[in-house]
Amino acid sequence: MKALLKLVIVMVILGSAFFTQIVQSSDIQMLDEILRQAGIKRQKFYSFKTIDDFRNSPTTNGILTNEYSDIVCLRIIGGSIDSLVYISKLKELRSLILYDNKVTRLDGIENLKHLQYLDIADNKIADISALKELKSLRAVNL
Repeated sequence: MKALLKLVIVMVILGSAFFTQIVQSSDIQMLDEILRQAGIKRQKFYSFKTIDDFRNSPTTNGILTNEYSDIVCLRIIGGSIDSLVYISKLKELRSLILYDNKVTRLDGIENLKHLQYLDIADNKIADISALKELKSLRAVNL
């Protein structure tokens, strides 16, 4: 694990079920800002345990973390995300789904060096030239 980052245990409420997840404090801080920006309450946000769970729930907003507690997949559908200012700080992100948000610019996306999948359909993005900086990018849905 990354020695310089403190770990916190986060209790997440999903309906009547409680579960704990260890997440790096910096990722949690970014996630809190992202959810605030999206207008989504933590109780309505899911933390997936496996990539299969993430893929098999394509309409559920949530995250998937790796063994180091980095957020590697993020899905926010129908939110009010209008910029990538906080999302661009999730350095290990590999899958980003922001379908039906309010994104107009891709400023900061070049910081997501590991991004492989991007879904930004139903946003108002006019310039996608920043995507050329993403060497790991394999698939994009505009």
